[in-house]
Amino acid sequence: MDFEIDIYKDEYHDQVIHVLKSELWASRSIDDCRQLFQWKYLNNPFTKTAAGCVALYQGRVVSFFGLFIQEYRLNDKKFLCAVRSDASTLPEFQGKGIFRKLTRFSLDYFFNKTTPRVDFVLALSSNEASSAVYKNSGWQEMGIKQMRHRISMRGITN
Repeated sequence: MDFEIDIYKDEYHDQVIHVLKSELWASRSIDDCRQLFQWKYLNNPFTKTAAGCVALYQGRVVSFFGLFIQEYRLNDKKFLCAVRSDASTLPEFQGKGIFRKLTRFSLDYFFNKTTPRVDFVLALSSNEASSAVYKNSGWQEMGIKQMRHRISMRGITN
């Protein structure tokens, strides 16, 4: 199977919501999925559109790899970071190397082609399988984060 990898565009919006709802956000209503996507990606003050990329098969979105842009500070220095957020692939397309392709594409795109360019691309939470893909794609481990508070859309809306 040949997949086309592309940056997220507004024309993919409904298909991306469908992909996220199919697996990652399966327990949420379609309205909650739309609201969550709006909150995480479209209302971001550091970018004009949702940051992410998609895998297309015969023109259809079959996978989404989302990042949100954040500013981190260390003392007086500011760093613009693309933080890996949501990744979801339709079940019938899983296990075909799409996640690896999207990971590599996102590194190239967000380091070399965005304006403004990001200083770091981060994965703040990953499982064993995705961590292996990140390392094989050239990512370097910086450490293990400790979570003190978890803020979620569910906590905001309920």
